[in-house]
Amino acid sequence: ALYPAADPDGTTARRWEAFEQTDYNFSPRTFWFGAARYENDEFSGFEYQAIVSSGLGHKFIDSDATKFPGSAGVGYKFVETQDAYDDAGVLIAPGESDSEVVFRGTLDYDHEFTETTSLLDKFVVEAGADNTFMQNDLTLQVKMTDVLALAVGYSVRHNTDPQVGFEKTDTLTTINLVYELE
Repeated sequence: ALYPAADPDGTTARRWEAFEQTDYNFSPRTFWFGAARYENDEFSGFEYQAIVSSGLGHKFIDSDATKFPGSAGVGYKFVETQDAYDDAGVLIAPGESDSEVVFRGTLDYDHEFTETTSLLDKFVVEAGADNTFMQNDLTLQVKMTDVLALAVGYSVRHNTDPQVGFEKTDTLTTINLVYELE
């Protein structure tokens, strides 16, 4: 969640997201997944984006130090766009509700350089006829204790067809305190 982030010009981010995925392993390297994602982002042009999806995944690398699974499947996405206004406050594009079938693909890379230092990269694409959403999150994480870590991250999000007046690409740099349950 980013609630709210600001700079000297005002609020620049207000977003929260929930994601859940369940996997069923067919073999040590192949799995079926079912996933759901909901996002509310006031600065993306969308009131919300929600998707339910299912498909197959494969663990390309699955060693103690490196994990690299990927998945591909289909989903159904629901979106509602925000009203768009010009600089004078005049409505130029009303918000709309829409839904579509999408392709959903992911690649997750996790490499432990040492017992305390890891590099994580998570990529997701949700491609449909009306819009393609892509997000890549790159994080360097350093454990301070068994349950606490410090993480520095860089995220890039892209929508091919956002609401009028909104940017296609958004970037975010973060410094986080991570609490991990074992």
